[in-house]
Amino acid sequence: MTLWITAILLWAFTASFGTQQGAIRMLVSLVGVVVATAVSFKFDHLLRPFVPLVGISHPAWYWFLPPLLIFTGLAAVFWLIAQAVHHHMEMRFKYKTRDGNDLAWERLNSRLGTCVGVVAGTVYLFVLCQMAGLAGYFMAQFKSEEEPPLVLRVMNSLGEDVNKSGLNRLISAMDPTPTAVYDAADVLGLLQHNPDLLPRVADYPFFLGLGERPEFQDIATDANLQKILRQPEQMSALLNDAKVQAVIKSEEIRKHLHRLEPKDLLVFLQTGASSKYTNEIYGRWELDAAATTAQLHRVVPGISASDLRRLESVLETKFRGTTLVATIEEKVFIKSQMADMPNFAQILAPSRRVIVNPTPQPQQQPRRRPGGKQPGAPPPPPPTEVAAPEEPARTETQQTTYQGSWKQDGDKYTLNLQGPAGEKTAAASVTGEGKLHVKVDNQNFLFGKP
Repeated sequence: MTLWITAILLWAFTASFGTQQGAIRMLVSLVGVVVATAVSFKFDHLLRPFVPLVGISHPAWYWFLPPLLIFTGLAAVFWLIAQAVHHHMEMRFKYKTRDGNDLAWERLNSRLGTCVGVVAGTVYLFVLCQMAGLAGYFMAQFKSEEEPPLVLRVMNSLGEDVNKSGLNRLISAMDPTPTAVYDAADVLGLLQHNPDLLPRVADYPFFLGLGERPEFQDIATDANLQKILRQPEQMSALLNDAKVQAVIKSEEIRKHLHRLEPKDLLVFLQTGASSKYTNEIYGRWELDAAATTAQLHRVVPGISASDLRRLESVLETKFRGTTLVATIEEKVFIKSQMADMPNFAQILAPSRRVIVNPTPQPQQQPRRRPGGKQPGAPPPPPPTEVAAPEEPARTETQQTTYQGSWKQDGDKYTLNLQGPAGEKTAAASVTGEGKLHVKVDNQNFLFGKP
């Protein structure tokens, strides 16, 4: 019902307006609307860098304001052209033709304007239905218990009528909206209805480098923001937060996000695998204590079982959560709660203070001295303390222990790291079991995907 009410009102308005304005102005303006609709989303990237300069920081306006400005600007240009052409024809029939032709021209122009107005109303109806379909698509992804504003309710009702009437197939064929916009709506809707997928977004290779920026680190450690992220009804509070605004206003971050392909992100959220970023080293790897201990046993077959248990226990407790992040920008970050990487020699050394006693010797009865005095037994040597090597200091929160870059050579990788102990070079490869094997300082570490 909303569709037909809108159509009748639109046709009545454009027919009346066409009668008043005439065929020339309506026809040129109609061509302008068609051209503006066709190119508004094709050249929006030219205006997008200027959006922050006018003080607009809302992400929705950042994406939709440029095509809206292009549409409005082109429609205005064609309207001015229509006025100029109409004025030229009016002056010609008024002063350069026989008497009476000007009145005939006015009647013809007015009546043809009515017909062109009805055609223009039909075109405007299609444009309005496209906008309603786009708005309805987003609203379908973000359904909530709160009642939306009146305008959105009308647009949603119009979109539903379009689908019921079958016009959606025709409108979809002429829709100039990029498919990435609909893919982005799918991603946002999937995350809203499945908040447990939010951690997977951070593991998407495209976002790994962004996740190490200070702006995103501040958001990740803010408990209040993490709570808001799981409550879609508080989206306005999220967008108004100072830390989120810092991300929105960052030109470097916006340029990076402009290269995002929502379709691939959607596939990653659904399957856990990306069809675009296929390099094996991409991702967030976590230290695997059991696999690292098993690798040490293979390298040093004579190591005792007690030493292996001690190593695995220390790795499971003090180095739990140690991660290695390899980004698509060929950067690498190693993060741990300890101030340095595990050192097997320190872990397998004795405890902090080891009491060393000499081996007891059998007591011998001394010979009796002349005079009958029995000499006392010699006192045992005092015990000695041996200090074990110092372990790396532990921090309260996870910190970046090493960072650097990685290079690929066939199926091998070279990691150039900078950390507390200076520069280090590590060799890495992905094993057949899906583990990342990193060899640094003659020590072998195995990381697995969480």
